[in-house]
Amino acid sequence: MSRWWCLFARFSSDRRGAISLLTALALPALIATLALGTEVSYWLVQTRKLQNAADSAVIAATIDGSAAYVLQAKAVAAQYGLVDGVAGVAVTGSNAVTCPDVTAGCYSVTVATILPNYLGKVVGYIGNASVGGVNGTKLSAIAFAKPSGSSREYCLVALAGNGIALALLSNGAPKADLSGCGVMSNTNLRCNGHDLRAAFGDAVGTNNGCGAIRTSYVPPFIDPYAARAASLPADPCGGTYPQSPSAAVTKWSGTRTLGSVTTICGDLQLTGNVTIVAPSDAVLILRNGELLTQGASFTTASGSNLALIFTGSNNASYQHIPDGSGALDITAPTTGTWAGVAMYQDPALTIGIQMPDAARKPKWAFSGLVYLPRVDLDFRGSVGKSGSGKRCTVIVANSITIKGTGLVLSTMECAAAGLTTPDNGATGRGDLVG
Repeated sequence: MSRWWCLFARFSSDRRGAISLLTALALPALIATLALGTEVSYWLVQTRKLQNAADSAVIAATIDGSAAYVLQAKAVAAQYGLVDGVAGVAVTGSNAVTCPDVTAGCYSVTVATILPNYLGKVVGYIGNASVGGVNGTKLSAIAFAKPSGSSREYCLVALAGNGIALALLSNGAPKADLSGCGVMSNTNLRCNGHDLRAAFGDAVGTNNGCGAIRTSYVPPFIDPYAARAASLPADPCGGTYPQSPSAAVTKWSGTRTLGSVTTICGDLQLTGNVTIVAPSDAVLILRNGELLTQGASFTTASGSNLALIFTGSNNASYQHIPDGSGALDITAPTTGTWAGVAMYQDPALTIGIQMPDAARKPKWAFSGLVYLPRVDLDFRGSVGKSGSGKRCTVIVANSITIKGTGLVLSTMECAAAGLTTPDNGATGRGDLVG
């Protein structure tokens, strides 16, 4: 007996391996703490993502303002990888809730998801929901917004009809001044070094640096101007469209008095400065032809109005653009089908439409809409209102790049100029609450 007692006494007094023993005893608790801490940190990151998605989605829903507002919210949430009905994600909304500041008639969007349990299982946590028979943890975020009640008018709109990823880009542009109006891109929007002095910038994708107020993930701009092409008269040219340098090309100089509709078959060549005298609904249509300025100016007289329209065939033999040094100074019609339109390219045209020297050859001064829906504009020159027109210059193109231009646009007098300006819809932008 004394032998066993001695062995026990020796063992109890031996301190070797004590740290290992204590570590082994504490290790399960340490692993559990690390596992739970890591899981909780992951939940916090995902909750922030849910909140960002909910914030953007509720603004989009408020801007939409139609019966389809929930669809807009779901589309925006999907931009964050949160697709309604997929992998436990649920996006729901309402347009008749009370905001946290007790404002009635607000919109709300809730974005929820179920995350699989990973390390939480170590401590026996099985979650509070399941998806596809697999236990997980349900997380959610809610956002509230109220309509601002004011629509947002755009001076620049990039339609991105071909899906171009960055439809509106500004590099520098220290002289640009779009005060009182905004810019819109149907994909992404980026301004490097200068915000264009625009009141706001909206993007269906992301807005990086454009406008005093910057909004991403808004509903797309729906083009209201393309339908005007249906009002173009039938082709009177009989298949003959003289191109420069043919002697048959139409040549103008001096003062030209036009009626309500004038059609030029093929190119129009200026042999000197041209001043247009025309009524308030005048239209000049160039079919399968360029306006070749050749260093001359093309100007609407004070009190005169004109829509310059390019249309015709998708044929590599024809160009449908203004071209050459000189200047365009055009005040749009104030009445009739083409009210508010200063220059218009038929949206059916896809060939012979690009303008590599836009606003530089020739220079541009317009009061009204410049509509070039398939053109990728690269501005290097200055653009502003016409000499005798209202402060209303709006440019709609497929994509727009601005490089150091003196772009000075405004929508402040567009109603007087006869133009219904492009905007974000009657409900205006949503303001987050809470």
